[in-house]
Amino acid sequence: MKCWRMYLAGSLVAGILSAGVVTAAPAPTAAKSKQSTNVVRLAVRGLHCDGCAAAVEKALNGVKGVKSAKVDRKAGHAVVSTDGKTKPEELVSAVNRTKKFSATVEK
Repeated sequence: MKCWRMYLAGSLVAGILSAGVVTAAPAPTAAKSKQSTNVVRLAVRGLHCDGCAAAVEKALNGVKGVKSAKVDRKAGHAVVSTDGKTKPEELVSAVNRTKKFSATVEK
């Protein structure tokens, strides 16, 4: 059995909609992003464990314009998606500033 409050609320909404007072709005459509996305691949040295990979990801995600960063510790590289305005040199600098790891842009 339904709660009487839920029943009344449902009846009220149904009555308002059937009276034409309020119409249901169409479902919102996803706006297409007009911003360009750039993917940069970095070679990263000094990755020994998953904690190292997390530290590099944190450093990369802290750079303005970075949308996502994924570090593969075993392969020794990072794949970074940016807004297209971020320069690869900024990403390399962010990794190198950690003093524990070093990075270069892969061609």
